[in-house]
Amino acid sequence: MARRFDTRLWFIWVALAWAPFAVLWTYLLRATYALPLSTALTYGTTTIGWAAVLGGGVWWLTGRLAWPSRLRLAFYLTHFGLAATYSVLWCLGGSVTVALIAKRNFVELVTTSPVIGFQFVTGCWIYGLVAGLSYTVRLQELLHARERSAAQLAALAARARLKALRGQLRPHFLFNALHSVRALITIDPRTAELAVERLGEVLRYVLTEYARRDVVRLGDEWAFTRSYLEIERLRFEERLSITSDLPVDVQASVLPTFALQTLVENAVRHAVAPNPQGGAIQIRGRRDGATLVVSVRSDGAAPLSHQPGLGRGLSLLRRRMKELYGPLATLRLETDPAGAVTAELRVPQQGEPA
Repeated sequence: MARRFDTRLWFIWVALAWAPFAVLWTYLLRATYALPLSTALTYGTTTIGWAAVLGGGVWWLTGRLAWPSRLRLAFYLTHFGLAATYSVLWCLGGSVTVALIAKRNFVELVTTSPVIGFQFVTGCWIYGLVAGLSYTVRLQELLHARERSAAQLAALAARARLKALRGQLRPHFLFNALHSVRALITIDPRTAELAVERLGEVLRYVLTEYARRDVVRLGDEWAFTRSYLEIERLRFEERLSITSDLPVDVQASVLPTFALQTLVENAVRHAVAPNPQGGAIQIRGRRDGATLVVSVRSDGAAPLSHQPGLGRGLSLLRRRMKELYGPLATLRLETDPAGAVTAELRVPQQGEPA
């Protein structure tokens, strides 16, 4: 939301910026003409007041004469001419004001003034100072605008990448789920019918707006994962053993959409499915300070290096985590001496999903 422009504050800053010039000019007039302090202060303030008013015109001109990408002689000559014009107008404005206040003849005041030449040179110097500051401010504003634009473009690009990665996860998951149902059709058609019904429940989640979010609560992700596991239970029956330890308070934490399901699916495919005796999967969740830690341990898996194709879903998950959290989120795979594989997901808690 844009900040409201405060006119009074702006005038205060302008007055403070020009105050040193007014003091210097007052001192110069008093030293040159031996004027009383009050009179010198009046003349000095009104003269510098003209410089400030004309300075507003300089600010406007710098907006019309943008700083070029390559400095050319024409740019310098233009500003030399504008500096002379500014200085002449300042001398005339200040002299007219002093003549009116002092009730003196304007022409006589100008022709007899011992400081008129110095004032002209000073006017050119003031023009250069005001123009330089104006260009500096405008260039800073332009730089900040470009930085904001770049940040917005980077955010849009990140959102596009996340959307693309989610799009890759969905067909990856659906293909594996359909593969499980297909395997049941030839073995147990009746059970396959139940699996199709469970698959319909899963698809409703996948196709909802809720599943299009970048992050969801662990409790909702666990509900979706349980629906997926119901399909796999129909396929593997007693060969698939599932235990979970996800406290209610931990389920309020957030993690990337499909994160837990991806870990569990990977365990089913590469630990339970290849093993004639099946396997056990343990799912745990806890909070480590401001970090959610979710682990999925699977027994009976072959060494990771001996499992071709392992990691497609995990690779997509890692890329999404990098887009969402940078280096703050991690996904590690560890194999213990007994051959069990543990996938541990650590996600910083930076906010709740809307």
